[in-house]
Amino acid sequence: MNDIFSFFDELRSSPRLDFDDSSLTNEDYEAWTGWSEEQFNDMFKEISVYLRSSSNRTSLNALAIFWIKIKTNLSFRQIGSLFNISGNSDTRRLRAADAFDSVRELFIKYFVSKHLGIGHITIDDAKIHNTAYSKEFFGNESTLIWDGTYFFIGKSSSHSVNRSAYGGQKKRHYVKFMSIVHPDDYVSDVIGPFQGTLNDASIAEEILATNNALATWLGSNGHIIVDRGFRDVIETFQDLGYETHMPSFLKKGEKQHSTIDMNNSRMCTKIRWSVEAFHGRLKKWRIFQDKIHNLLIPKLKIKLARTYVEEHLDQEGDYTVELDANTDNILRCPIQSRHSNAVKYKSWIQYSLSGDPIIAWYCTCPGGAVTIGACAHIVSIVWYLSYARHHHFEPSKGRRRIQQAIMERIVVGEDDDMDDKDQEEEDDDWH
Repeated sequence: MNDIFSFFDELRSSPRLDFDDSSLTNEDYEAWTGWSEEQFNDMFKEISVYLRSSSNRTSLNALAIFWIKIKTNLSFRQIGSLFNISGNSDTRRLRAADAFDSVRELFIKYFVSKHLGIGHITIDDAKIHNTAYSKEFFGNESTLIWDGTYFFIGKSSSHSVNRSAYGGQKKRHYVKFMSIVHPDDYVSDVIGPFQGTLNDASIAEEILATNNALATWLGSNGHIIVDRGFRDVIETFQDLGYETHMPSFLKKGEKQHSTIDMNNSRMCTKIRWSVEAFHGRLKKWRIFQDKIHNLLIPKLKIKLARTYVEEHLDQEGDYTVELDANTDNILRCPIQSRHSNAVKYKSWIQYSLSGDPIIAWYCTCPGGAVTIGACAHIVSIVWYLSYARHHHFEPSKGRRRIQQAIMERIVVGEDDDMDDKDQEEEDDDWH
């Protein structure tokens, strides 16, 4: 009788889906992870030395949790239930998420650099990835096809991320990546993330300016295949010694391409289909079809205050407040709009060191003249000066991580000179 009870206890605690079970078929592996059993086991061999089992899951099941999340985009609570992780629903969710993060970190550290990135194969190996068409059109030299793609993300609580990631064309928040692919569909590198407001040419300029390994690896005999969206960066490619190919434009006054131009365009499109095919395959993974959660990357004014303060802090963590040179009880702060990079609102607060501390306030934002309550810009200043700075306020690490990942790739232009003399005279009164 005890043996029967033990059997049922073991049955209840065993995973509903178990990749340690040898009865799983190749079709099961492909259905749940997107990889064949052989491919899955090859990946496991490369990271199994670093991936430890725990009381909640084996190392093999941890890898399965990672790929099931990527393939199906089920919630971590659902995945935890699928593997029958012990505990309540919140515990299952947390433990499944921990397994996912552990595998993700190991992939980045030990796996990705071996299989992705410029230089993970040699020039001679790259020539193997030429096709009959690319050899016929451009010779048997290293040939790379460039194209950008995008992934939708959630709306961030970081205002600067929201502004940089919002694309007016799609009316959504997204980040961009640059794919570099060989003619036979072999992926050389995927570089990103970049802000959603950048076009392909701007992203390519940034990559060429910062990625010296690319110029060293490709040499002077390589070919670059791009679409018309890269027209503004063609000269940069050519200055670096790359032979660049792009479909031609109709010249002014022409109604039809010449035979030579049309043939050259056809050669480009015949070769660059491989990068489009890669993007199509990439977005078959459900996690990339949907909105990517920002942690993988009705607001109250007091909630908005924290994010306004985070953006107002400089790199040293100082919060800038301007004081009137003539009146020592009025302060001013220029607060960046959370909707537009080009807009800063000026917020004034009149205060007193005796009696009521806040006497009056005004902001140049659309709702800044309100006197029943105050706008979020005014609230953020009061919140920081009266509370946050006395409680060792620190910016959110999660928002900072997302912001750095996107914003560090922004091509920063030179600031425009201020020509408005009246504005200069006004600012001279504040210090």
